[in-house]
Amino acid sequence: MKTLLTGAFGNIGATTLRFLCEKGHLVRCLDLPTRHNRRKYRNLSRRYPLEVIWGDICDPSIVGMALQGIDAVIHLAGMIPPASERNPVLAQRVNVEGTRNLLQEAKKQEVLPSILYASSYTTCGPSSPNSTPQTPTDPQLATNHYTRHKIQCEKMVRESGLRWNIVRLSLVMDPAKIAQLDTEMFEIPLDQRIELLHPNDAGRALAAIVDSGMQEQILMLGGGGDWQLTYREMLNAFMPLFGLQLPPEAAFRTPAKEEDWYYTNWMDTTESQRLLQFQTISFTSF
Repeated sequence: MKTLLTGAFGNIGATTLRFLCEKGHLVRCLDLPTRHNRRKYRNLSRRYPLEVIWGDICDPSIVGMALQGIDAVIHLAGMIPPASERNPVLAQRVNVEGTRNLLQEAKKQEVLPSILYASSYTTCGPSSPNSTPQTPTDPQLATNHYTRHKIQCEKMVRESGLRWNIVRLSLVMDPAKIAQLDTEMFEIPLDQRIELLHPNDAGRALAAIVDSGMQEQILMLGGGGDWQLTYREMLNAFMPLFGLQLPPEAAFRTPAKEEDWYYTNWMDTTESQRLLQFQTISFTSF
């Protein structure tokens, strides 16, 4: 099978690429020609036989060329918070118009490829500690530019006429960015439920979906087990690694009502784990 991987050299893309190649897929990568991406490509191409097309997901000619002869697409390219919130115009172009361009060009192909779209568990709106774990049938609610874009794109994918799968990913840990703190950290209540996922397990799941040929499903991808934490537990696990202590509780937002909680939760990954067997790494070992 020949697979197009957009956003191929990002945190999730690089691990997905590895699992696809190990399953025998021929992988064509589409990403921007940044210094980081070119370095990642050089390193990975020493181990795997990759094709690469450098360009913008919003450029029809580039995307059309990338789609030629492709059986399946894993669409990871996009802008995430905080960048998406700081530059919403660019984020709209990349996240929404880029996805629309990909779908339109895919429908022009002689053999229509299937589309696996990476969405987010943050699209289900605020969740208090009393909320039940998220499922694929939960209603969605946009709370910022990023979640609005994801909800729009899910709808476009489902209505595209192409064979599709959608995954809603929990927060995928990037080991290179654990120490990067942002002022938004104090907007999250300490009792907020947060589910994390190791990038290797995310890549393992995405490759397994394409490999199995499952269609028209929404699957929840989270780490499960000890990856289901409160925000307090997450900070208490990470901050001592850098010689830091948890800031005073008064520094963090205290929700006054249900809609004041943050937009993360735990997930019911029973079905996705049964199908994909992707949860292999514990939070403790990470």
